[in-house]
Amino acid sequence: MTKLCQEYGLSDNGLRKICKALAVPTPPAGHWMKLEAGKPVERTPLPPAGGRESYVLEASEKPFLPAGMRSPITADLVDRIAAEADDTSRIVMPPAGRWHSALIPFRNCVLDRVKEWQQEEKIYEASQAKKTLRSHREPSMDGYRWQSFLREGSYLFPKHRAVAARVTLHSYERGLAVLNALCFAAESRGFSVEPTVENSDSIRLEIEDVRIWLRVGDRTGFELFHEDGTPSENGMGSRRRTKPKGTLRIYCHVLYSNIKVLDESVASPWENRLNEVFVYLYRAVARAKEKILSKQIAEAERRAAVAKRDEERRLQEELRQNLSLVRAHQMREKHARLELERALLDEADRWREACVLKDYIGHIEQETQAEGGAVEWLSWARDVLRRLDPAPGRIKSFQRDDEK
Repeated sequence: MTKLCQEYGLSDNGLRKICKALAVPTPPAGHWMKLEAGKPVERTPLPPAGGRESYVLEASEKPFLPAGMRSPITADLVDRIAAEADDTSRIVMPPAGRWHSALIPFRNCVLDRVKEWQQEEKIYEASQAKKTLRSHREPSMDGYRWQSFLREGSYLFPKHRAVAARVTLHSYERGLAVLNALCFAAESRGFSVEPTVENSDSIRLEIEDVRIWLRVGDRTGFELFHEDGTPSENGMGSRRRTKPKGTLRIYCHVLYSNIKVLDESVASPWENRLNEVFVYLYRAVARAKEKILSKQIAEAERRAAVAKRDEERRLQEELRQNLSLVRAHQMREKHARLELERALLDEADRWREACVLKDYIGHIEQETQAEGGAVEWLSWARDVLRRLDPAPGRIKSFQRDDEK
């Protein structure tokens, strides 16, 4: 099921559902493993004729974009998605020898790698020829890189290195051709194509401030083999090596989206369906633009919130300063009032002492009848009384205020 579905561009589960609808028996799990091991298997007979013999796949009419994404900012992208279904917009492979200028540096790098591995193949063949001529086998490292290259799946670049086209010695021409067609198609659709370098990790596009990264890779699997290098037929091999499946994958990474892997099938190669890549890109670009817009709105709201908070803090600080000024003014008034009260109390105390002194002077004057040495003392005492008594000075100050 997993091999047959690829010829029709379906999933194994989708093909199984069609077989179930047509009452076509399918092999149970483990059927092919038992057959390879030589064990007996039961074969379910086909149903009698006269039943359902056809199954029509109907594409569901779904909108290109969710309702939440149908905004003016993405209306043009929706129209572009609809235009990709038109036959006039069908992407065709460029003629041989016509290469996009942005892809030429990376293409030259790929061709250099091809020449390098072809040279390693010649070294290996020469070493094999020498072995047949020698009477006894001598240890030699000639051709070791080529053997390792074959074991690793014939990939032109190491696995740990990110490249725009992870292809093999047998698929590099198709991979470069697909990238070339995508570059020309992207440029004709308003994308800007960034020039590559020798070690470019992707083809970089941009449209309406949204960055896009494209890569092509050969779809891989694993093959089990025995110690002597012969492939395992029953899945019981002791070693495993990478084996390309002969189909290409296109990796699309759009800003604010996860990497999308687009596969081809034997029945539907990329040469006939490159428009599907741009249908996905337009969808992802629409999501990215909505994300950018939402981030801009969120940033504007954040700045407005920060400005509001700063304004509130400024008003609070201004209010605090005003309250501090009011409290300081109130404290000064209080201190001034207390000073006046203390001065009044001191003045009253001096007036009370002056009254006592006045009574005392009057008593001395009455007892002595102002005779002899008492006259001089009484004159001095009255001078002291006039200096100590605050009442006359206070009364005169009121009189001066009334005159003003």
